[in-house]
Amino acid sequence: MPDWLAAVDWDAPHNLYNAFEAVFWAAVAVALACRPTPRRASGYRWGLVAVLLAFAASDVWELKTGAWWRPWPLCVLKFACGGGGSLLALLWWRAESRGEPAGGANPS
Repeated sequence: MPDWLAAVDWDAPHNLYNAFEAVFWAAVAVALACRPTPRRASGYRWGLVAVLLAFAASDVWELKTGAWWRPWPLCVLKFACGGGGSLLALLWWRAESRGEPAGGANPS
């Protein structure tokens, strides 16, 4: 275990929450990566997977720093992930809801 992780106060509820949140967002990213998606929505899906993994990493970084707003690049990363993830989720949903079957196959 890295020294900085061993130094985390695991009795503090916010640290447990951040650790849970990091695992949760990483699991959502893996589940999303395994989901079949129409070809036209695939780029949005992979972008969303990357954003979710970056957000999970930001929660691990937050464990190290103790606050989401300190240092300022962490705050910028969290806001960028929130905004970018929301936009990509909307674009992915719109592209996927156009009715093309997964894998681009035509139903006969």
